[in-house]
Amino acid sequence: MMQRKSITLFPNQAAVSGQVSIQKLPLPPTPLVGREREVAEICALLQRTEVRLLTLIGVGGVGKTRLGLEVAGALWDVFADGVCFVPLAPLSDPERVVPVIAQTLGLGEIGDHSRLEHVQHYLARRQMALLLDNFEQVLDAAPHLADLLASCPHLRLLVASRAALRLSGEYEYPVQPLAVPDLAHLPECEALAKLATVALFLQPAIEWLLGKQELSGRWKNQYAYNGKTWVDIDQQGQLSKWVTFRACAVLKAVDG
Repeated sequence: MMQRKSITLFPNQAAVSGQVSIQKLPLPPTPLVGREREVAEICALLQRTEVRLLTLIGVGGVGKTRLGLEVAGALWDVFADGVCFVPLAPLSDPERVVPVIAQTLGLGEIGDHSRLEHVQHYLARRQMALLLDNFEQVLDAAPHLADLLASCPHLRLLVASRAALRLSGEYEYPVQPLAVPDLAHLPECEALAKLATVALFLQPAIEWLLGKQELSGRWKNQYAYNGKTWVDIDQQGQLSKWVTFRACAVLKAVDG
């Protein structure tokens, strides 16, 4: 059974012609909240032999990138040569996609080969996954991905996009927004705090409050910083309850 782990900067080294290539996943600023089922499903899909291209499809801001990074971290040890994150947000020219992949993989001079051939040659002998982010901006580059899959038998592609790539063999995974509480029947604050959408709001709100100098001393004594996040010292969660209460008030105000 696959064990998940938290994402960090994962180095993966593979000797190629006497050189070492290192790929890394970026460190997400916050823990993933409320996507346990999706992570498990996507990880299972990418380990099926027939699934080599999986596209996470959803509206902007729904959390495709964060979900993809969690999956990439969970599958790091599944692929012998690791997982490489390819950010495409700055691009608008589809012809720049393959050069960016090559650059991300740390490939140098291409010699007499085209950039695509160079990437194909590099990936053909490797068991690796690429996470390509924001692909909706360069959809016309989709045929290049088909070329990579055709020539690299052990390659897996996980793509985050607002639209499908429309390639043969593509599997689509819709990413839905996190469920929100029924504004007409809001639960009690303690139950509300357990909902993913509220938990997503709580962490940065608490950190912001604790960072304010004017925050009362009793709250700062209640929490301690462990190097990554604020931890409730006495496990009573009083500040969390207060922020949740305020979230309740905001939701009720929105409901009108």
